[in-house]
Amino acid sequence: MDSIHFKLACAYDFEWVFSLKSLTERKYIEPHFGWDETYQRGLLAREWALSKPWLIANDAGKVGTICYRYGESGVYLNSFYILPEFQRSGIGTRVLTLICERLNQENHSCELAYLKGNPVQSLYHRFGFFVANLPGTSSICVAGLTRFAQSDLGSPSTNCDEPVQR
Repeated sequence: MDSIHFKLACAYDFEWVFSLKSLTERKYIEPHFGWDETYQRGLLAREWALSKPWLIANDAGKVGTICYRYGESGVYLNSFYILPEFQRSGIGTRVLTLICERLNQENHSCELAYLKGNPVQSLYHRFGFFVANLPGTSSICVAGLTRFAQSDLGSPSTNCDEPVQR
């Protein structure tokens, strides 16, 4: 099994991350809201201003991203994207296992959101996330997990001069 590496995304990774967001989320966003390229780029830019994503790589190169931020009540998982050709290969499970193990040690909560109809819900449910009873198209999943620190995601590189290749 390939090893997984993490590296903090840099400005030059924005287009790759946006194309990944488009590849993985567009088909779920479009039926509910339509897909407005300008709006989605702006949304990603605002998310980056709050916290940049970590690139997820294996021996093949970049395979995904994960982005989280700390809040008063715990960690909010902003986004978690895996390239379609690497989905259902165990990478998402391995990444969430690392996160949840660390979170469970410190007894903090973790929240995330996904659109109804996205099959990622089965992954989140396996990890103990449950859907809050909220109306509308967004399903908010909340679990009693714990806070995690950037250094707990393995040994990520935060040096923007060391790009992860794809």
